[in-house]
Amino acid sequence: MGGRWKRAFRSLHSALWGPPLAELLPSGDAIFLHRPHGLPCHGITREVVRDFDRLSRLLLANHGTRRYSVPADVTLVTYNTRPYKSRLERCCEAQGIDELIVLGKEVTQWSWSVKVRLVLDYLEAGHCRTRYLLATDADDVLIVNDPAALLDRFRSYSCDVLFCNTFVDWPPNNLYRDFETLKYYKHPLHCHLSAGGYVGDREALVSYLRMLIEAYEKREDWVLFNGAFDDQLGWRTLHYKYYPKLQVDTECRVFKRFDIFKDCLD
Repeated sequence: MGGRWKRAFRSLHSALWGPPLAELLPSGDAIFLHRPHGLPCHGITREVVRDFDRLSRLLLANHGTRRYSVPADVTLVTYNTRPYKSRLERCCEAQGIDELIVLGKEVTQWSWSVKVRLVLDYLEAGHCRTRYLLATDADDVLIVNDPAALLDRFRSYSCDVLFCNTFVDWPPNNLYRDFETLKYYKHPLHCHLSAGGYVGDREALVSYLRMLIEAYEKREDWVLFNGAFDDQLGWRTLHYKYYPKLQVDTECRVFKRFDIFKDCLD
């Protein structure tokens, strides 16, 4: 009788409020989850969007139940040009992380080049006093596990910059698609670079970010998609040119994309 009552209670709870937190978390122990905009053919189905929103609400509702902090030698930054707090800002507050740096409040017109320039300006102004910097998008990223292991996981790749992963070839580019697929053939569902999040050595990041901004200012083809600057295309180009100094977190140790493959580790 007790087991049946428990099952009935869980069914009622799920019907009224949705699945519990543990059922919404993907497989693995990635620290950051990234759920970008996309189409069902990109793995972003209505169910994926729904579950990510449910996960967000549960994490924010459990305010103060988990107390995390960013490693002392890492600066955590995001970008938000709007007057209200982003999902990531609220997530950090709920989990006791007060080290988040929010860039872009003074920006009046958003473009993808702003995302790159904000971080470069921050670094070149000398505001970053740590050896490493981690930057993520603001509205489609959650912190779901303790960042204490962040540096050990990043260093295990032996690279300058480590990027979030995706299975989507975007912007579509046959050369980079084939390069990433072959380099990371053991992890076909997480083999492509996503600019939704990255962690790297501060000095190395300055060098790479300068390359992106200089290419943007010169309107070079390798950073332009349909005539407009695209930071992800630019990073994929640099990844192709400078691998293994730039790598994708194919093992989902720091970043994991929240999509239809969220429970797949290979």
